[in-house]
Amino acid sequence: LSKKDFGVAFGGGTPTSELLWEQTETGESEGLSTGDVIIAGELFETGHTLIGATPTKIIFSLKKTGSASGTAELKLINSSSVEKASFGTVDMDDLDGTFTETTLENASNTETIADGDRLAWYYGGAQHFYIELCGTCTESNTNESYYISSWVNRSTVCTMKVYGTAA
Repeated sequence: LSKKDFGVAFGGGTPTSELLWEQTETGESEGLSTGDVIIAGELFETGHTLIGATPTKIIFSLKKTGSASGTAELKLINSSSVEKASFGTVDMDDLDGTFTETTLENASNTETIADGDRLAWYYGGAQHFYIELCGTCTESNTNESYYISSWVNRSTVCTMKVYGTAA
């Protein structure tokens, strides 16, 4: 048994969630709203450090504009856009016009990230809900993508942090 699994196997509780990956640069954003982009997030492909990892806590930099209302839900979805796990919702009333780190957690998640999976935001409200992105960075085996009638991959990365258990 690994050190992190030892306590679990012998009654010590759940493994400690560790920072697995982060991208902290800013400079761009992706807006979601009804009639436009309704799903957006980060795509992970073979070779990325998160492949095989079990995410339990995700931090995104988020904001809203205008009279955005309702909730946005963060899901781990597979390459066919089928939900593997939910990390909960963010109420638009809790956001303002400035990007703010927002934490969502699913401490009981057992699903791992596989090739083609996405950590994706779903939002169907009016006005705009924004995810902050890096304006100038690229990273191998991952990129931000959005969905209108099909997935479109961009050459940038979401500003986010992923915590959980490594592969």
